[in-house]
Amino acid sequence: GTLDPLSDWCGAANTLVVDSSGALRGCNTDAPAAVDCLLEAMECQRDELSGTRIAVLGAGGVARAITAGLLDTGANVVVVNRTRARADALVEELSSRAPDHAGTLAVGDPSGLVGEHFDAFVNATSLGSPAGEHPEDSPLPEGVVLDDTTTVLDSVYAPTPTPLLLQALQGGARVASGGSMFL
Repeated sequence: GTLDPLSDWCGAANTLVVDSSGALRGCNTDAPAAVDCLLEAMECQRDELSGTRIAVLGAGGVARAITAGLLDTGANVVVVNRTRARADALVEELSSRAPDHAGTLAVGDPSGLVGEHFDAFVNATSLGSPAGEHPEDSPLPEGVVLDDTTTVLDSVYAPTPTPLLLQALQGGARVASGGSMFL
């Protein structure tokens, strides 16, 4: 079998496709779904993400796919994770294999989110998940600017707004929930 280019680049596939000849191809649906959700919430087109500044919170499998998908649009992504070494490893790996058209990729510090401007925040952690260890927590520290110039996507799949989405709504930010990634 083969991998589609995005799955090959990010090293993660979550869907197996059998084509008309019976050949198998691995695809990643998290990346395009997250990008589509963000585009809808931001009310913009794919090419308008180029040059935007987006913080991805987390450094696991979902963060890997979403980061690659955002970079593929030309967005400039800052990966923030509570374990700096995991963020460093993700950034190093994706950077070493990035196509020429990809946006920039950097590692950020959670405390550095306060006072910095981002066009969007994407939560790819389990914080705020009803099934997680800390269902009442938001991954963003207090003091992060969340206003009508900011969009927040929480990849947590939850039936009600997560603490992060409530925090974003209170600040006037546009929001998208993880449930949107599955529709």
